[in-house]
Amino acid sequence: ILNTINDQGELTAFDKDPDAIEYANNSIKDPRFKIIHKSFNEIDSIFKARSLDGILFDLGTCSTHFDDKSRGFSFQDTGPLDMRFNFNTGYPVSEWINTTNEKDLVDVLFKYGQEKNARSIAKAICISRKESSIETTSQLADIIVSVSSKKYTKIHPATKSFQAFRIFINNELEELEQALEKSKQLIKIGGKLLLFHFTLLKIQLLKILLKLRSKHFQKKYLLIQLLRKNLTALQEK
Repeated sequence: ILNTINDQGELTAFDKDPDAIEYANNSIKDPRFKIIHKSFNEIDSIFKARSLDGILFDLGTCSTHFDDKSRGFSFQDTGPLDMRFNFNTGYPVSEWINTTNEKDLVDVLFKYGQEKNARSIAKAICISRKESSIETTSQLADIIVSVSSKKYTKIHPATKSFQAFRIFINNELEELEQALEKSKQLIKIGGKLLLFHFTLLKIQLLKILLKLRSKHFQKKYLLIQLLRKNLTALQEK
């Protein structure tokens, strides 16, 4: 983006992750760029109405989260069951998963992970935590695998559950909807709004987008949805 905009252009990024803020400040030395340690649902606290030519929402997590086992996003390595983008606020997945009721577990797994095996996984979690609290990513992954079908699948049995718990604990879809609601006042007429995502939640995202498109954007805005299953498809596009 910085290579595309002119000298008078500005690029402002929002991120909840303190590590991302530090990395950007140390790596991007361009006076046109700044990064703000906030969620994008606070975009209206920074910009005035009709002041933006374009808004890009880059959703979900990134490889650095999975590479650092201490962040608790990956089931490939043992780490604390955390999953928070901002580890200085809120509470980790472990705190919630050891105290919430079985129904809430099922609801989160269905809503945010589209996990067909949600009831069995939720029941197994509740049984397991009676014996010992679930504190690590490998503990949770083993519980999920223990009640999963032995039939071969392309993804690990814990993938959808980890996605669901991450989205829930970070309030991702709710913050996205709030940010999109606010964007209608901030973006200029004829401006562009884009979303990048790599999650499995196409249906939920499309519901949000279609509701907002019919309610606010109509024909005055160009809403581009890039729904790609993986990085290769996006690069080819």
